[in-house]
Amino acid sequence: MTTFDFQIDQDELTRLLSMYPNIGKNSDVGKFALEVVKLYFLSKDKNASFKICKGGADLEVTMSGVSQEYEVKGTIDKNIWFQKLK
Repeated sequence: MTTFDFQIDQDELTRLLSMYPNIGKNSDVGKFALEVVKLYFLSKDKNASFKICKGGADLEVTMSGVSQEYEVKGTIDKNIWFQKLK
């Protein structure tokens, strides 16, 4: 697993938290995580495009004409590490 440091400005964080508040629903946590991943890729390429996958991966990201599928894991746990993922 590769770790990337990524900063989200306060306005963007406030917007995401209003869309997907932490009320304990796994679906909201997952949607929040997908939006953070999109922001990360947009920070790398402002023309990146996204498609929600219907199968193994969660998100297909296309940058510079190259598509890659990603499995996205979100959690509310601040002490997460790779071994805790299932």
